[in-house]
Amino acid sequence: MNLFDMHADTPYKIFKLGTNFSDVRLHISADKIKNISNYHQIFAIWCDKNLDNETVYENFFKIRNDFLNYYENSSLSNLRFYFSVEDARLLNGKIERLDILKENGVKILTLTWQGNSVIGGAYDTENGLTEFGRKTVYRCFELGIIPDASHASRKIISELYEMSAEKQLPFIATHSNSYSVYPHKRNLTDDDFIKIKNVKGIVGISFAPEHICNKEAHICDIIKHIEHYFSLGGEDVVCLGCDFDGISTCPVEIPDISYLHLLKNELYNLGYSSKQIEKLFFENAFNFINKYNK
Repeated sequence: MNLFDMHADTPYKIFKLGTNFSDVRLHISADKIKNISNYHQIFAIWCDKNLDNETVYENFFKIRNDFLNYYENSSLSNLRFYFSVEDARLLNGKIERLDILKENGVKILTLTWQGNSVIGGAYDTENGLTEFGRKTVYRCFELGIIPDASHASRKIISELYEMSAEKQLPFIATHSNSYSVYPHKRNLTDDDFIKIKNVKGIVGISFAPEHICNKEAHICDIIKHIEHYFSLGGEDVVCLGCDFDGISTCPVEIPDISYLHLLKNELYNLGYSSKQIEKLFFENAFNFINKYNK
């Protein structure tokens, strides 16, 4: 199976547990990915909400280096990964830190996570980007770091759209489901989705049950979000952003990454073509990252 997933918190979870990539408690582990022949993963380094801005900045390097050290001493030939940062508050008003993050392999910057920060307002606020937040987005465009609107307020998404159109560069939502299917504040409205589509961005489907439905989440509930995005012309836009190791519970039939083939099988059963499924599981994210990888 080919797989390109846009969001997982595994390096942070390893750091938090004081463990390594072999730990069976992880949603993504060395053993659980062994049957994925061609696996690309965006590994997010989350800025722990319980820690201050400077501590999460210092922790970024510890988390990154620990994971790299494990990987370099492993035999995981099927895995290629990239780093993202989840919650840009670790910049703490210092724009030069973006250059340092870029040098340390960061390809995607999730601008906000919760509440207000030096960057702007998250989904649970009505606030837009701060002046520093706008500088951050423009510097991301210059460096080739891709701004991520997952967790952002509606106002930030509108501002990102204007800035992206101005620079003719995309922004994305790595792990955001459809508000029309399930009205959680973290999910994207149809207008949000179309904005991302119009600037040639991509949107990843999250497996966080609380963003899927108001009950126990199943594969059929995930597919409702995929179907709706496809109905908006999203066949070349939608990918996976499962949020493994960043969520406390998973959809019933997919308790970890080794069960993802069940989603693929169900899509086949529903009449999705092999090409559509390959785009969802791999091609859309792969083509996007390769196009904007500088």
